Amino acid sequence: MLCIFPLLIIAYYPVASIILPYGFKLELVQTLFRHGDRTPNSPQSYPNDPYNSSNYDIYGYGQLTNDGRKRMYELGQMFKQRYGEILSETYKPQDIYAYSTDIDRTKASLQLVLAGLFPPSPQETWNSQLKWLPFPTYYNDAKFDFLSTTYYCTEVERAHRRVVSSSEVQKKLLNYKNFLEYISQSTGLPLDPNNGLHLFNAIRAQRNLNLPYPPWCSDQVFEQLKEIAAFTIETYTYTNELRSLVAGPTIKRFLTNIENNELKTDKRKMYLYSAHDTNINTILGSFNFYQNIPLADYGTALIIEKLKGQDENTYIRLLLYSSIDKTLTPLVLKSCTEICPLSMFINMMNKIAPDNPKCLYANARRNVEHLINGTIKNDDYNKLKLKYK
Repeated sequence: MLCIFPLLIIAYYPVASIILPYGFKLELVQTLFRHGDRTPNSPQSYPNDPYNSSNYDIYGYGQLTNDGRKRMYELGQMFKQRYGEILSETYKPQDIYAYSTDIDRTKASLQLVLAGLFPPSPQETWNSQLKWLPFPTYYNDAKFDFLSTTYYCTEVERAHRRVVSSSEVQKKLLNYKNFLEYISQSTGLPLDPNNGLHLFNAIRAQRNLNLPYPPWCSDQVFEQLKEIAAFTIETYTYTNELRSLVAGPTIKRFLTNIENNELKTDKRKMYLYSAHDTNINTILGSFNFYQNIPLADYGTALIIEKLKGQDENTYIRLLLYSSIDKTLTPLVLKSCTEICPLSMFINMMNKIAPDNPKCLYANARRNVEHLINGTIKNDDYNKLKLKYK
């Protein structure tokens, strides 16, 4: 469950203080991180928005700002500081796999993280005025993307609708009734709890551009928006069915990478996945941690370390990195320990990691049928890549 008052629960540590326990060897690192600071997604985030395109022209809509670019580059530097020993000093494609959603800001964030992780050596420097290398990265159309099932899966829509219409959730929403009416009247948006998450992200983006609150907003109102945003995210992991649909495909990817590394059929040392707050929040909300976890801010990274112990058994350690505070937090599953035996971790994750992700294969099957029947749209033809690896 997500919580907006994490400081009472979670202990934060400097990055350098979270070291490998004695006798353990690091074999694989996987990380899912949120993109950097961005602009709002459209000229006006709501009908009564006092800001417009002139406030975002320098960057464009939904794009990284300079603060966001810097944050993601520094995230890459943190990865280099922490995991440089298992990676080559220079970039080698066989060592690392980099994947993002099909969104500009996640693609740009991924390039920046790689730039911080692999600054060019003298031999690699191709322009003395530019200390940067181009890196191969991968993505899929959202309809076939394991990171995009929250928004592009009819099964998720139906399951989420059932949760939101349930008496339990409706009773909780009554606590926000007066506030939501105020927000609707002030912004011109329909009376919909989902707008709380939308407005929270929009105001957060505007504040990061040093734009003042709109007249209807204040610190107190913003905190209430944050609370509604957290509750909205929570509803996407409210049931086992939703956890399996929303978080399952990504967790399955983590498990597959671990298995391939264990079998030595894949020699990669690190997987980078550049995504959104929804991805990290729903993954974290699907795990059962001792700690209450805060909403993922810009540059937040979930890190999964695969370790080999002196007993030759394999273990998993989960960490959460804050790019805002520059701190690293060990996460502890309720049914395990901080250094969790792989067999126990797999047993817990298999409950929400489907062998056949419904959303991905359903979308693929429908589009292949359209292709065979000659009813597929021309602009969808090249989207049937399905290159998940």
